[in-house]
Amino acid sequence: ILTYDIACQYHTKLKERFTKCFLEISDIINIINCLVPKMHLDRHIDNCKYQFSLNFFKSAG
Repeated sequence: ILTYDIACQYHTKLKERFTKCFLEISDIINIINCLVPKMHLDRHIDNCKYQFSLNFFKSAG
């Protein structure tokens, strides 16, 4: 799990960045889940609140 206050935006190009900069470990992106910490989530749009919430992620809530 990777939590970051703008994970909803950051994850969109994460695989591309890892492939470009860290080719030898780029496969790890397939098992990383990007989520937004609870204290930042209230400032996000509703879609982000559900898709990137720790509350709705299995084993993280």
